[in-house]
Amino acid sequence: MYYKEEFQNLSQQFDKKQAEKLQLDYLVRMIDKLEEKGIDDEIILQRFEELKSQLEKVKAEFKGNKSIFIRDMKALMEYVRKNHALVAKGHYSMTYMMYGMSIGVALGVALMSMGNTAFLAVGIGAGLAIGYGAGEQKEKQVNLAGNLY
Repeated sequence: MYYKEEFQNLSQQFDKKQAEKLQLDYLVRMIDKLEEKGIDDEIILQRFEELKSQLEKVKAEFKGNKSIFIRDMKALMEYVRKNHALVAKGHYSMTYMMYGMSIGVALGVALMSMGNTAFLAVGIGAGLAIGYGAGEQKEKQVNLAGNLY
């Protein structure tokens, strides 16, 4: 339905490093989850067709077409997240870690007012740990709901 075999065949034509840069494993896992949930969306199908043709262009010239493929794949992942509540593994961990670091920098700057600049690192470290922990907790909830791919 969503070209799973074609993406698997195309991903085997890239070496391991290139396949990781293109994040082709996300596509295959997304297709598995869409089929498992029985989601039949015409927009998703159209975007998979576009990605398939772009991936064939990337195969011909990796450097020039890679960024276009990745941009469109991220747009597809965002569409699936917003409209069908399916999220890629690591999404919430990274997002919450970013928020935690932002809060940690603010905390570190506030602690630096006590006269020691090393407190900035303490704030960043604490914010990173809290943010990552919160993100992992959110991913566990999403995984239990069956919406993590």
